[in-house]
Amino acid sequence: MPNLPHVTWLASFEAAARHASFSAAADELGLTPAAVSQQIRLLEQHLGVALFKRLPRGVMLTDIGQAFAQPIRRSFSEMKTATHSLFETSQKRVVRVRASISYAGLVIAPRIAEFAKLHPDISIILST
Repeated sequence: MPNLPHVTWLASFEAAARHASFSAAADELGLTPAAVSQQIRLLEQHLGVALFKRLPRGVMLTDIGQAFAQPIRRSFSEMKTATHSLFETSQKRVVRVRASISYAGLVIAPRIAEFAKLHPDISIILST
């Protein structure tokens, strides 16, 4: 089994596979189409297989390219989700509510979930 390919090769491959175009992938990644083509060529050499069929107008994934694109796309999606959930600064507004124990427990607490659904940008801190 070959060593893991360089992440920039994989990013170029994922974008080109999604767009079916080296030019569109280049626009998304802030590269030139030639740079994307070179990175994909290096990835193909590293893996020892052709991932794309080069057509007169664009590219098309080979069968092995299609099979490889799915887990790569899923992996990038999982990395994006993990990064956002761990490091994204919250834009929520905070509302602090202070109430008696009985009022908080009987009136406010049962309504917090519904409020949160209606106002996902507001975080409630309830204290008694």
